Amino acid sequence: MKCKSCGANFETTELKCPFCGTDNKKGMEWTQAEKSARESMERTGRYIKSSLPLYICDHICNIVITIGVVLTVVLILLVNMDFGSGDKTTNYDKADEQLMEACYQNDDWETLTNHMNKYNLRFDKENRYKKYSEYVELRYDYDRVIEKMNRFLNQSQKDLEEYCEYGSVYDLIYACSDYLYIDYKDAYREGEEVLDPENQITYDENKVFFFAFLKNRLLLTEEECAALADHDVYGDEAHVLVSKVYERNGWRYEVDED
Repeated sequence: MKCKSCGANFETTELKCPFCGTDNKKGMEWTQAEKSARESMERTGRYIKSSLPLYICDHICNIVITIGVVLTVVLILLVNMDFGSGDKTTNYDKADEQLMEACYQNDDWETLTNHMNKYNLRFDKENRYKKYSEYVELRYDYDRVIEKMNRFLNQSQKDLEEYCEYGSVYDLIYACSDYLYIDYKDAYREGEEVLDPENQITYDENKVFFFAFLKNRLLLTEEECAALADHDVYGDEAHVLVSKVYERNGWRYEVDED
């Protein structure tokens, strides 16, 4: 900058003109601003150093509290969760057997299922309501087979050939096997090979219906149908059976290598 007294040029940050000694107002202002900034930085540094341990401790406490709350919520959910294996106490006192029998006779599967679930009767280890438990599970498996049948019937040959390996034919065979194989360790069977007499009648009728569908629609043999009721057919064995179905029906069967 230029000195107002002598006209000499010098740095703006100088406090005085180095040539004539005239005070430089701008230099003084700059020096004061620099001093204030330096003092502010020093105060901030001292504050950070003094408060950092408390800051870290506070955040650690918040994290610990948050984790504790989350774990508590998870524990409560796990304690109250029904795993479907009799974890809850079976409430025999509230079991309305007349209601269950009426639902059974009227084929009111939904009401019966809701009632048994409400009082934890479906998976009763004492097996007091074996007939109704079997009916609920058999009906569930039956509806699943019907669903797979309808899916198969609504698919064109093009769709069947596009989805071969795990398509509707595979799903139908697996669902039929799941229903027909009584010895399969499922909730309503518990390793037993004998159903309640009334349920056995329903099972036998559905078995005839399923066999007729499989033989007429999928061209399965009597022996292949019997195998579905003899053991649990899935995986590689089911794939072999599916490939035979495709071959007999003249459909293209290709395994997806991916």
